[in-house]
Amino acid sequence: MNFCTVRCCICNSVLLNLPQEELEKLNSLTFRCESCGHRLVLNGTVVTKAVSAEPFQNIFKYDFNI
Repeated sequence: MNFCTVRCCICNSVLLNLPQEELEKLNSLTFRCESCGHRLVLNGTVVTKAVSAEPFQNIFKYDFNI
């Protein structure tokens, strides 16, 4: 059995560690990284940052420098 480790593209933390056959079943699902909170989309064995219309997705990214 060939296991694949999928890591967050932002903070590099481990999201999934599953056999490749199981990862293929999860293709195009959206995950939220528990470490950094970013929403990610699984494309094969690679994750990319998801584009979302959710208004509170980037609540911690406001620039408070006035």
